[in-house]
Amino acid sequence: WIRVDVPLSDAAAFTRAATAHQITDLTTIFKGHDEEKWTLAGIETNADDISVPPVTAKYGETINLWTLAREGYTFKGWSANPVAKEGTIGGYSVTGETTLYAIWSANTYQISFVNEFGDTLTYRQYFGTAVEPPAVPAQTGYTFLGWENQKDQSMVLPETIPAEHLTFKAKWQINQYTITFANTGDSTMEPITADYGTAIPTVADPVREGYTFTSWDVEIPETMPAKNLTFVAKWTVNTYKITWTVDEKATKETYA
Repeated sequence: WIRVDVPLSDAAAFTRAATAHQITDLTTIFKGHDEEKWTLAGIETNADDISVPPVTAKYGETINLWTLAREGYTFKGWSANPVAKEGTIGGYSVTGETTLYAIWSANTYQISFVNEFGDTLTYRQYFGTAVEPPAVPAQTGYTFLGWENQKDQSMVLPETIPAEHLTFKAKWQINQYTITFANTGDSTMEPITADYGTAIPTVADPVREGYTFTSWDVEIPETMPAKNLTFVAKWTVNTYKITWTVDEKATKETYA
């Protein structure tokens, strides 16, 4: 702090002295133990984005202090103790040299994380503290894309708690998987690509000259599983009857 001793009768000298010492509102000075001295007071707001003008008062005079507002905080008043929990709001009596500090209490805000495949987590945090989203367990058939802000549908998660309540919802994308067919003989069978869990259309049996299709090596599921699959056709060779005829009489039958 800076002491400026100037007689009350010389206000101009007082002003010049204050200017010369570059006294700002971030320093509080009370000087004057009788009515013959000026008192200069500036207030420490404890907030970089808030400033207040200097105050002049006589010793014993009551000055009206500011009631401040600050995003994310509740103003608790003014105190000579910079770590006080509560302070004075309104009038303050100047009784000596002191520094007054604005006392703030950080507000708490509710933040919720909603996961349709899991638990919903809701808690309260102080303004400006770090946002720590819960771990997201893997979900079969889906890819986790991030947390969607339900206020504006953005996918941006703030680093710290803002001055408002927020809800975030887990954003999932359903995966697609492909079924392919092998050893299909004379048939050309296109792959089937579909979303996880959707119905797989009926697959026609392949054909192959001289063979009969018996089955696929693995049974085709009713819905798309959470992986790519290849089904291999199984065949049995056909047999055909050959009859040898001599003089219009069947003489021998063979099978091949």
